[in-house]
Amino acid sequence: MTSAVRSNRTGDARPAAAGRGTRLRDRLGITARQFEAMRAIGEMYFQQGQFDKARKIFEGLVALDPQSGAAHAALGALYVRTFRYEEALKHLNCAIELDARQMAAYLNRAEIRIHQQQFESAVADLKRVMDLDPTGNSFAAGRARAMALGIRERLKTDSGTPNDTESGQAHKSAD
Repeated sequence: MTSAVRSNRTGDARPAAAGRGTRLRDRLGITARQFEAMRAIGEMYFQQGQFDKARKIFEGLVALDPQSGAAHAALGALYVRTFRYEEALKHLNCAIELDARQMAAYLNRAEIRIHQQQFESAVADLKRVMDLDPTGNSFAAGRARAMALGIRERLKTDSGTPNDTESGQAHKSAD
């Protein structure tokens, strides 16, 4: 048993107290490169649809470093993919709080908000992604644009509002 795991008075094993100013990751001597390698393995499992294996890795990364926005974003993305929206929101919000540049966290949170029909909040998240990549060259920015257009079309369909061309013609004929 490592020094990072101790038995409490009742005998169960749990992580040592975190109040000492260091992360479990640091106490175990896990380098940034090793941490990233573990994240990449979790991502590989995620991409292969092996969600249980990916979940175990991402949960482990969050336990190793609760201050890692990337670890929270990865776990949140997995929970979105497995329809565990409340748990996903917890981790996505945490990821954004820890690192407001987490484009994937905003995208995944927008996806949940779309599912919950909270379109204004979803659009705000998508706008944030586009603001983070003003050139629009990243996959995330492209996906955000596509999702925003989808919301726009959905709202038009739901409200019965004609498309831009038709509304422009309607204004002309009303003059």
